[in-house]
Amino acid sequence: MALPNMPSIYTTRKNIYEAAIVRRRTQENDLRDSWQDTARYFSNAEIHSSKDANWTSKATFQSSMDAYKKNYEKDTKSLNMARRRSKLAALYQSERNQYEAELKGFSLDNLDRLNQMKERSESLRSAREEERKQVVEERLYEHFRQNCPDIRKLESEQFKSHVVDKWSDQRDEKQLAALIKQQQEDLLRNQWEIEKLEEQRRLDEMERKKQELGRVLLRQHTAALKRRSKQVMEELEQDRKLLDSLMEKEAEEITLRTARKEKARADAAWMKEVIEDQLRLEKEREAELDMLYQDEAARLWNQREEEWNKERVARQRLMQDVLAGRQEQIQSKMAELKRQQQESLERREELVRDMERANELTQREREQTQRQKEEQMNQLHVQVSARRDQQVKGVADEIAQIESEKKAEEEYEELLRQEAERLRIQGYQPQIHSRRGKSAWQ
Repeated sequence: MALPNMPSIYTTRKNIYEAAIVRRRTQENDLRDSWQDTARYFSNAEIHSSKDANWTSKATFQSSMDAYKKNYEKDTKSLNMARRRSKLAALYQSERNQYEAELKGFSLDNLDRLNQMKERSESLRSAREEERKQVVEERLYEHFRQNCPDIRKLESEQFKSHVVDKWSDQRDEKQLAALIKQQQEDLLRNQWEIEKLEEQRRLDEMERKKQELGRVLLRQHTAALKRRSKQVMEELEQDRKLLDSLMEKEAEEITLRTARKEKARADAAWMKEVIEDQLRLEKEREAELDMLYQDEAARLWNQREEEWNKERVARQRLMQDVLAGRQEQIQSKMAELKRQQQESLERREELVRDMERANELTQREREQTQRQKEEQMNQLHVQVSARRDQQVKGVADEIAQIESEKKAEEEYEELLRQEAERLRIQGYQPQIHSRRGKSAWQ
């Protein structure tokens, strides 16, 4: 059977009503909580105000003052009671001392001196006992400090730290020596490189100067020879031109005689040939100038080369001397460094031996101290035992003496009672000092 479908309007209205109901209940709960908080606040405020009023009232102040007075009076009574008790105890002790003095036949002054001597003896004994206790405590503390594993561990750690510091100092010294050695080697290498670069620069400069000088000499000789050759060629050219002009003039002079003309022509031709030969020779000389200059330059170059070789040999010899001195210094420094390293190694070995000897000495001293402490502890135990036995014996002697005195007093009282009973029975009689009575009184 299918359920009927409700319209959506009813569902929406129902949700609205339920939401309104929930909202109203929430508001009521909030209002109720607010009223409860307010009521609680006013209740607490009322309690606080009532307590403040009660605590600040005159009755509370008066009760507090009464309680303070009662406590003060109680304390005062207790102090007075303690004071009276001490006075009564002192009075009782004084009377007891006086009674004991009378019983022992001592005067009061002698008894006071005896008590003072006893008190002084007790104070000295207590002082010695305190001093002995202090010494025992110090020795026990020293024994505890020597035998405590934690303290021994701390001392061992401290000793290890000291050893580590020493080793670290030696390691630092070794590292410093290695660093100094490395720096010296770097300095020597840098100095050698600088000297090498300086020498190379000097050689390059000298080579450049040599080349420049060669070029200058070459240019000078070439220019001079070329100028001279040019001058000779110009002179020869002028002579040739002069001969050409003469030959042209002779060709133009038709009126001259044939013989003279032929002779002059032959002379001019010969002169021209001579001049041309000289010009050709000069040109050959000009062509040979370079070779001639090269020979001269070679001669000069060889001469300078010999000088330069001598200088180079001298410089190499000087450089070898310098390098030998430097090498000697380096070897000396290396020997010094080796000596320092050897000394450092010897110091480390000596330090290790000293530390071993110190450890052995410390161990022996510790063992000796331990034995001495054990002996002292045994002696102290023996002394304490003897002191305790002596004290026990003294107490026993005092108890025995007190018991003997008490027994003597009891015998004396018994004797007095018997004598009184005898006198009561016998009645009055003249006193007869018999030996027995005298002995009893004695």
